[in-house]
Amino acid sequence: MGNLQRLGQCRSRTVSSADRRAAGTARGRIGVVLPNLAALERRLQRLRKPLRDTAFDFQVRKQWVDVTCPWGNQLRCPAPGNWGDMQLGLPYVEFQVPEATSEGIAAFYREVMGAAAISLKARAEVRSASFRN
Repeated sequence: MGNLQRLGQCRSRTVSSADRRAAGTARGRIGVVLPNLAALERRLQRLRKPLRDTAFDFQVRKQWVDVTCPWGNQLRCPAPGNWGDMQLGLPYVEFQVPEATSEGIAAFYREVMGAAAISLKARAEVRSASFRN
């Protein structure tokens, strides 16, 4: 079983605010495609009580689940379908940045890293898979 499949299946421990500060948080959101959102919701629900004193939270949406990890990082977990044939993976990282810098950041990822990246107002989105509407 891969690490992404284990999302929500691991044993938990209390995560203090000092742990969260030491770990740091990503300035944005990470996309995580998972094959079964209903199963993810069940696993996350079981974590509510053990992680109640952390930043952990989640909200089920129509086409995805938004998750805040115990340290405060934001994940958006859509079902497969909009990311080519990806069934499990990390299709993008979205950086929340000052509006005036988003195009330069996206350009860096396109030109230097060879990644698909777009600038959308106050965020730069770097994609690891092609997006289908």
